[in-house]
Amino acid sequence: MEMTNAPIFIMGIMPRSGTVWLRQLLLQHPRCAGASPWEDWLVPNAYWLEHYVRAVYRFWQPRDEVREEWLYEALGRGLLTIWDGRVGEKRLVTKTPSVRNLHLFFKFFPQAYLLVLVRDGRAVVESAARTSGLDHETGARAWARAAREILKFRQEADDAAGRMLLVRYEDLYMDLETELRRILDFVRLPVDEYDFEAAHNLPVRGSSAVSRMPSGRVHWTPVEKTAAFQPLMRWHSWSRLRHERFNWIAAPYLEAFGYEPRRFAGSRIGWILLNLIFDLRWWLTLAPRVALRRLPEYLHLLIPQWVLRASRMRSTSGRVRSGAG
Repeated sequence: MEMTNAPIFIMGIMPRSGTVWLRQLLLQHPRCAGASPWEDWLVPNAYWLEHYVRAVYRFWQPRDEVREEWLYEALGRGLLTIWDGRVGEKRLVTKTPSVRNLHLFFKFFPQAYLLVLVRDGRAVVESAARTSGLDHETGARAWARAAREILKFRQEADDAAGRMLLVRYEDLYMDLETELRRILDFVRLPVDEYDFEAAHNLPVRGSSAVSRMPSGRVHWTPVEKTAAFQPLMRWHSWSRLRHERFNWIAAPYLEAFGYEPRRFAGSRIGWILLNLIFDLRWWLTLAPRVALRRLPEYLHLLIPQWVLRASRMRSTSGRVRSGAG
């Protein structure tokens, strides 16, 4: 696959990070197209396929003539056929508001471009609290966990041979044309064919501030952008307690992405003790619920070993009985 025709994947640090907007911006380019599913969620759930690859590769021989990568890449090509015939000759643009299993991306899609979208964790958590009822504690921990995954991936993969680009939502919002030019150059889309005026005038979709139904739920119908749309101000009304708690959980990751935590003067001893109490409450109340939701992601690391061991034992037992007869 020529890199000028390669699909473009967007993976956001969390839901509410702006992946809908970034995808819509790229779809304004005449050489790009998108088709349902408009969120693919392929990589976050790829751990099952990772186990499949490892289980199959165990039996491939001779070892010096086979490669595990063949399986990963074949599965990735197969997954891309979901969009066959629906984007024509245009570049596929797809997105997922999660970076779970980010380290697997280039194993399955070695000839794709990856845009990793990050956004100030305070804005993400506040937006999620308003739209889905996510509590701030769980949200802060989820954002910090995702930030760790991105930073680890960047450290290990660097820029993945020029196929991974980190994009900050705030940079895109504050200087749309400059940032878009950087993105278009990166994914090898002709900048001179892009309508920047249309990009500036895109309607708002799914905003926690201006896309609310009377019930309080968010809708995805396009809404004209007005002065009420202030996506960088989501968290500016936070109390000191909320800032202190977020800093305790995620301040190093804010700084790693170039965001400035809000700091307060005065003694820290009381706040340290209070944070330790909140930590204890988290582990006793909310943490078990989060662990149960993520249980399938960890079971695949254990169950296959049991299955394989049992399979080997049955196979050995069968050969012994056959030989004895």
